[in-house]
Amino acid sequence: MKNQAQHPIHAGAILMSQSSLLPKELQVESEQAVPGWKLLTNMDRYALDRKIRAAGWTFFSMAGQIQAIALGFDRRAASRRAIAKMLAKPKSEKMNALDIARIESKSFLGIPYTTVYASSRHIQKSIFLSSAEDVEHWDQAKLARERNRKRWGIAPALAPLKEQIARAVPVPATVAPTVVNF
Repeated sequence: MKNQAQHPIHAGAILMSQSSLLPKELQVESEQAVPGWKLLTNMDRYALDRKIRAAGWTFFSMAGQIQAIALGFDRRAASRRAIAKMLAKPKSEKMNALDIARIESKSFLGIPYTTVYASSRHIQKSIFLSSAEDVEHWDQAKLARERNRKRWGIAPALAPLKEQIARAVPVPATVAPTVVNF
């Protein structure tokens, strides 16, 4: 018999990636749900959102809903398989939390199946939704702006203009007037 989790996955449950960074103040109790993901057992989405915001972090909700279907008589096992399918999709790589919206068990021609509907969520410190690569580019842009400030002693927006002026071909200071006689 497999090691079954004590808490069933239900509507309103939150699953988090085991690699998710969380605020130090946030104390969560969890258990293994599917490989690489844990089920929060001590709070729902509303309590988690309040605690994350209180810590100064952001709990994003991605647009749209994702779903997956799994066959099986055991609703618990089928819902976990459906969630594992959902998390295997490339779209799930951009999130670190999953908010279970609805779980439906039905049958078609006597074959039972379970459909899990969920929303992608993301927990991070910044209020701007970004990936690690975006933050790296922003840091590089910030360093470039600082170098321009130090180099030119002016606002970053004017530094390229001053550089273009410095590279321009020098124009003679005086141009002899042309005299035309009629």
